[in-house]
Amino acid sequence: MATKLEIPVGSRLNNTQIEHDGLSALLASLSLRLHSSTRVDLYSQTRQVDSANGLKLVAVLDGAMRIQSPTDSTLACLQSGQFALINSGEFSMQTVEVDGRQSCGILIIRLSIDGANEIGLDQVLPDILISPSSDSHLNIQSSLIALCDRIHEDPECGAAAVYTSVVSAMLIPTLRDWLVSKEDQLTGLLAAATDPTLGPVIRFIHDRPTHECSVEQLAVQAGLSRTVFIERFKKALGKTPGAYTRDLRLRKAADILESSSLDVYSIAIKAGYQSSGAFCTAFKSWAGVSPGEYRTRSRS
Repeated sequence: MATKLEIPVGSRLNNTQIEHDGLSALLASLSLRLHSSTRVDLYSQTRQVDSANGLKLVAVLDGAMRIQSPTDSTLACLQSGQFALINSGEFSMQTVEVDGRQSCGILIIRLSIDGANEIGLDQVLPDILISPSSDSHLNIQSSLIALCDRIHEDPECGAAAVYTSVVSAMLIPTLRDWLVSKEDQLTGLLAAATDPTLGPVIRFIHDRPTHECSVEQLAVQAGLSRTVFIERFKKALGKTPGAYTRDLRLRKAADILESSSLDVYSIAIKAGYQSSGAFCTAFKSWAGVSPGEYRTRSRS
């Protein structure tokens, strides 16, 4: 029996429709992988961190600190409840005195973002991306960072899934805010996703990656004629809508080949192909090798 939502008399109801736009579709396609986390207590000295290429998220648990990349002379200041995404292999940290205290507790989380290269995110990220510092942001971020620290100290069964979800909840909103603030500087797919005309098309394609979408259907989403739509899409992304959809499908197939033991026919169906023969032909044309060889190479 269905239950009815009872709204008390005098209550205020604010109903908001959440739009799944082009940028949302791209951000939703990203997948975080956490590789390690390190708890560090900083004192008055400067601590240099030098690691291999890869992303690091540096979160401040308590105190305050300055952080700097060797390729950027700017010192960014972080307070408790803030974090920085480091997009360089080396950075330095130094404590900042707050209320007579000159120490700082931090978490350094090494991670990677699957899908960042495909949407062009790794080409536009700055060396250091700082999370917002408004009171409302700090309240939420402080709670999430504290949860990360709790999981780090006591990693129970299933902790990795929770840890990844919490870091995603911290990072994705910050990435979104930064991308929107740089909207007029973006190029390629990210620019198309934030474009009021092409954004709905990107969303439409990503919502239905395995469905056959005609150019006419996509043009309707953009509110353009077929000819104008194709020209505008190709100018923005360097490929036709059909080629973009094909690449999206085959990237999905490549990910499944790398991460699972599914047979080729099952992967073909998941990628939107009706036969393994058609899929193998398309995949080899796209990747230069057969699906089986691609899987073998990716695991060697």
